[in-house]
Amino acid sequence: MVIPCQPSLYDIWAASDLVDVIKARQDVTDGLSKAAFLVSRAIKNTKLGAEILEALEGYELPILKSQTTQRVAYPTTASEGKTVFVEPDG
Repeated sequence: MVIPCQPSLYDIWAASDLVDVIKARQDVTDGLSKAAFLVSRAIKNTKLGAEILEALEGYELPILKSQTTQRVAYPTTASEGKTVFVEPDG
């Protein structure tokens, strides 16, 4: 099971109940129901982006190395009537 988690305190807190359910299931199935966190919509080079890894480590489930990032280019170009293909950084 992949658990997506955004770098937000709300997402981190909400993950707590899910982790409890997963660990309870693992206890009765000899570790089955594998699960790992996937950081989603990370914003590069931000303090919160770095802090989420530390917070999720406290749940003692694996954290996938891959992350999805939030791209500002999509909403910015859409509001200007353009596409990301015409944006220099697109």
